[in-house]
Amino acid sequence: NIIDGIILNGVAWPNPYSSHLHTIAAKNVKHTFFPKILFVIGKNDKINPPESAQKVLDVFTSCSDDNDVAVVGHYGGHSVPVKNNIALEEIASWIL
Repeated sequence: NIIDGIILNGVAWPNPYSSHLHTIAAKNVKHTFFPKILFVIGKNDKINPPESAQKVLDVFTSCSDDNDVAVVGHYGGHSVPVKNNIALEEIASWIL
């Protein structure tokens, strides 16, 4: 099966793979084999701060088509925002 998309919730910069991500970003090559990606970023995430998620987001944005990377931001923390109806609707809309 082909993966249609990936949801990354509370993502952090993966230090063991920093050099790989920097190389991908530096080449700024558009890759057609990446699936669609949805980043779910909590502005009050104390486990993986949003700045770390933004770094990962920037790498994938630099090498994906404009419509392949989406973001749902919310004011919660690290968990999926199950009590935030707006965020849940955005996530469901992306899935459907």
